Amino acid sequence: MVNEAIRHIKPKMVSAIEYLEERLKNVRTGRAQASLVEDIAVNYYGSEQALKSVAQIMVPESNQIVIQPFDRESLGDIRLAIVNSDLGLTPTDDGHTIRISVPPLTAERRSELIKFIKKLGEETRISLRNQREETWKEVKKAHKDKTIADDDLTWAKDELDKLIDEYNREVELKIKSKEDALMKI
Repeated sequence: MVNEAIRHIKPKMVSAIEYLEERLKNVRTGRAQASLVEDIAVNYYGSEQALKSVAQIMVPESNQIVIQPFDRESLGDIRLAIVNSDLGLTPTDDGHTIRISVPPLTAERRSELIKFIKKLGEETRISLRNQREETWKEVKKAHKDKTIADDDLTWAKDELDKLIDEYNREVELKIKSKEDALMKI
């Protein structure tokens, strides 16, 4: 029972880390990256589609993103989706492609983004702790029902503590890496 509970919590923790990675990928670092815009939702013929599925995204220079729609009729929808996103980018189009100049980050904006990524890290740590707490409650209930021994209870607590420490370190590394990328000028 204890091994099974520990086995079931790992994929949930991995999922929390993957979600953090996805969120961090969309935080702008001052350099143009296709990942910055690829998941923007575009209203494409009445349905929401990710930008990467309706256009080719290229980064010809370190401060420019070029978007070439597969269907030229969707150019206006793509432009509107970029303007309405919370990225603060201003697209220009020439009738065939959309160009986005990625301005360098100001010190104030860097500070805001660092606070934001730290908040994402804390949300992930809270999620990890909640998952640990749920599993711990299951183990304690099993112990109370006398289906596991005292040794198993102690072992489960140690294993859960090791897991939470391991995944918290991973969160810290990802946050620190993104923070370092933001501070590079």
